[in-house]
This record gives sequence, C-alpha cells and structure tokens, in this order.
Amino acid sequence: MSAQHYKVTLNSSEKVIISYASGFIKVEDAQDIIDQLKAAFKKVNTNEYALIINGKDAKTVSADVVPLMQEVLELYSNTPFKAKYMVELNSGIQANQVKRVGGEMTNGMISIGSEEEAIADFKKM
Repeated sequence: MSAQHYKVTLNSSEKVIISYASGFIKVEDAQDIIDQLKAAFKKVNTNEYALIINGKDAKTVSADVVPLMQEVLELYSNTPFKAKYMVELNSGIQANQVKRVGGEMTNGMISIGSEEEAIADFKKM
C-alpha cells in the first residue's frame, strides 16, 4: 500500500472528528477512509460532536475512486452531527469535483479556513 495520505482523528476533549486527506487517493485508500469513518462514528454520540472535513491538500480523484468518494460524502451527509465544517479547498478543479460528485450532500456544511478555526467556532456553540 502507498504512503498514507489520510487520517480520521477522534478528539474527545474537543468533541470533534477530523477527516483529513491529501495527495492522490486510490481505491484502497478510499475504502480504508470509509472503514475509519464508520469506526469513529460508532465510538461517540455524533449529535454532540462536530465533523471537520479537511481535503484542501487532496488532488482530484480518478474515475474508479468517484463511487467511493460519493460514499464518503454520503457518510458525512447522512450522519447527524452538531455541526459540520469543510475546510476551504485550495483548487477550483477540486471544488468542482466535490460539487459534481456530492451534489446537495455538501449543503449545510460550514465553509471555514482551517481545522483550528472550525474547533474555535464549534466551542462557541
């Protein structure tokens, strides 16, 4: 397997789950991300947590990864959280792919500059 370009972090003290991805995500990486997300979501009451999605350093994905990317976006969308943040993407091409694949699934996510800003904003709730 290639070097890991992704990580799902459960931070119980801040009550956040951070989904981070960078570089090129392959099929096996995407499946592992899905498994990590499901495991993290099962450990906590997500209604009390914020989800922070940070894919600003990720590249656009190839056609074989798109269905898995869609599954990841569905997990983000269908899991109830107190708040959902998406760190602003670095690339317009990348943002277009997320919109094309995710459609309405990214509605309701708060666009934010960084993970730290998301945590600070969530603490105010």
